[in-house]
Amino acid sequence: MKIIVDGLSITMLENTLAQSINTNLGKFIEEEMQLAYHGFFSRDGDQNFADLDKYCGDLVGTIGGVRAIVLEVKLKEGNQLPAYDEDQHRALSALEENNVPVHYCYNGYNLRVGRPSNTDVNSYLACEPSNLGGKTPKSAEHETLGKVAESLVNSGKGGFDEAVYSLAVLNICSDLTFELSQMTAKCLLLLYSQDLRKICLLDHMMAERLVRTMQAKKFTAQNKGSDEFFRKLEEFSSTLRQALHTLEHPDPKPSQEDDSLYSAPGF
Repeated sequence: MKIIVDGLSITMLENTLAQSINTNLGKFIEEEMQLAYHGFFSRDGDQNFADLDKYCGDLVGTIGGVRAIVLEVKLKEGNQLPAYDEDQHRALSALEENNVPVHYCYNGYNLRVGRPSNTDVNSYLACEPSNLGGKTPKSAEHETLGKVAESLVNSGKGGFDEAVYSLAVLNICSDLTFELSQMTAKCLLLLYSQDLRKICLLDHMMAERLVRTMQAKKFTAQNKGSDEFFRKLEEFSSTLRQALHTLEHPDPKPSQEDDSLYSAPGF
């Protein structure tokens, strides 16, 4: 169903909001936090929270080159989020439980009053999915986007030091150079995997083989829904566990099926 707010489609309004958020977030991180920022917008055809080979948010960014931030942008009208989707929320909550730094982000100002002329990161509120509050967000409990960005670097789940470890997984060799456009849901799940430290303890060659194995495996969804997402999430976890087991307990005579541990295309 197409949602209209003040005569405009909410999709158009949220796209405009996402661009404003990206601009102001980048300015804050680079000028106030003195860190590099790169933001990547997922195109409509590339965003599907149920498909691990696509993007799980409207905006994917990196802070300081080693810390990811994923934002699902929603427009707040009055005290509600008209485009809130419960099915999407289930999937984003599961990504949060798997340590992926995904947040809802919405305008902290009243749309009908108008956008303030001095819009900055303090004009937007953000929260993890578990603390959203549904279609009527618990705004009084939510931090400004600037504070969320700072907390992602200084503390919280998968702190800065762990992020360095996780990035090392993808930068394990020169031809696996990390790129922002590669930060699909699959990539983020690998970066923030519960097995992250185990992966990083593998030697250089073993870690490279593991990353290539996960790169090669496709987790394409048959439909856009949380049930399909959970099936793909379990498939991802099973594939990762099997790949780790294969590397830790190698067969002296690998079969042809093990060839994927040696070469594969990128994410």
